[in-house]
Amino acid sequence: MVLIDGIARSGKSLMASAFSAVPPFEPWQVPSYVDHIVKYLELGMFSTAEARAALLVSLNSATFDYAVGRGLNRRKWDQSSILNTHSESSLSERELNSDYSAIIEESKAKNHTPVIVTHENIGQLSLWLETVTAANVVEVIRNPASLMVSWHKRSIVERWGSDPLMFVPCLDVNGQAVPVYAQDHIDEWLESDPLGRLLLSAEIQYGQLIAAINESSEDQQGRVRFVQIERFKAHPAQTMTKLLDWMDVTLSVNDFSSFCKIEGLPRDSIDSQIGADKKFLENLFPVNLRSRLNSLLFDYDSIVNSSLEKEAPY
Repeated sequence: MVLIDGIARSGKSLMASAFSAVPPFEPWQVPSYVDHIVKYLELGMFSTAEARAALLVSLNSATFDYAVGRGLNRRKWDQSSILNTHSESSLSERELNSDYSAIIEESKAKNHTPVIVTHENIGQLSLWLETVTAANVVEVIRNPASLMVSWHKRSIVERWGSDPLMFVPCLDVNGQAVPVYAQDHIDEWLESDPLGRLLLSAEIQYGQLIAAINESSEDQQGRVRFVQIERFKAHPAQTMTKLLDWMDVTLSVNDFSSFCKIEGLPRDSIDSQIGADKKFLENLFPVNLRSRLNSLLFDYDSIVNSSLEKEAPY
């Protein structure tokens, strides 16, 4: 199994689509109930043992359902649609096959590998690795300047608890919705305006990310790769080849070339876009928040980039 995790709007869909475009990877899924397990654990609603049990059962169920062709996504406009993968015909055949045992045996023989996408699970990395012993984790990272601009333009932070299509549990604090990641910053969240909440959200989530990079154990480092989405966009074939080598899989050049053509990869204007996003944020944030903004961007550039340079071009 491959777990594609990352902060919202970090590029997980693009990264997951790259995997699902080539054999032996299955079309990627976003089982929201899997995301919720980690959030319930962080809220103290699950014990670690309960979270592990729920995670294992949920992943087994999701994997089996897709393996036998149950609940296939044929919405052509969805990036996760089977119509956008190499395995559409295979999945359609499985859908019509009543012999579940034969399907599973064939899937094992062909090493069909499920791809699961989650949001902000990095704080519970050990839970995933201890529960799903055959999982490899790809943590997708995006420069915080570009990510915050994306959040701002889509009003992501302001939609917590108010958009019924977000499908994310929140805390109810005196009638106000607070995202789970801000549970240790409730007073600051409630006292902040939308721009303050935007910055606070980035500070919390990138803080968790940086801690995960710095604190990952030797065993975790062997099963986890941190992928900067900007590098992937600029060097897709090189990055994907190294990721698949790590998994002992050979890249299907023809399938991946088709994927790159559809997605308009590679892209060579990444650095200039990050520079433009930083300038946009400087103009957006009031003076009293700019020092915190600059500190966040500096920490990312100095800590995240320097740590990941060891594994270039990830």
